[in-house]
Amino acid sequence: MVRVTDPTSQTLLTHFAANYIRECDLANLIMNIMFLRNTMSRQVVKWCLEGGMPWIRVEHGRIVEESQHALTEVFLKLNGAVFFTSVEPQKSRAKCPRRGWGELVSELVSFAGKAKALAAVWRRANGVENLAIEIRKISGFGGKGFRMKEILLDLVEVTRAEIRDIDDQLVDFGVVGPGPRRILNWINGRRWFDNDQDTSPTAERMYIDELRGLRGFLIERTAVDELRNLNLLGFSKKQTNSEFALAANSEH
Repeated sequence: MVRVTDPTSQTLLTHFAANYIRECDLANLIMNIMFLRNTMSRQVVKWCLEGGMPWIRVEHGRIVEESQHALTEVFLKLNGAVFFTSVEPQKSRAKCPRRGWGELVSELVSFAGKAKALAAVWRRANGVENLAIEIRKISGFGGKGFRMKEILLDLVEVTRAEIRDIDDQLVDFGVVGPGPRRILNWINGRRWFDNDQDTSPTAERMYIDELRGLRGFLIERTAVDELRNLNLLGFSKKQTNSEFALAANSEH
């Protein structure tokens, strides 16, 4: 679902923006986006809507003690039910939720140690592409890049006023998930499920190039002005996106 029409995304983005405006600390913003986008709890979203969600802070590569206590309190209030039971990031496990609190804490610790460096990357030239590379180096955020993409999209929304060329950076950057890959397989005469779980750089480059080619073909062969605003990542000036369109069509 595109963020502008997604109530959960709008709630989270409002929470992120309100806190970021107060302190303008990019490292803390990245930490909170990572935490909430990987928590997937209806109750957590409700707390954000009601203004009851704590804002996590990082200093010297560590989550500050006050924030550690706040995170523990969140977990206890949830009775351990941190994730939607329909979400299965680790399918090898036999029970829901598929990821435990300990795994999330481990990821938070990893991000805390890199938050300042990630913030610096975002401020430099080509921040979108370079930050994506750095996030995917963190354990649990490699693969096909979906979790990285969710963090980037929220970061774009909250900080877009600070980065003049953000739309230009997004236009030619993409992450192609299994759904769009299947449609591209069909368009290019391959079997439906070929490579849809292949996380190798070679497969990723091939699908991104094909997605760019499809966008170029549509722009050239149609008179739909909105196509010129398409990007490959998940956001554009007019909230249209080729990957989302392919993913939706792959379900039919």
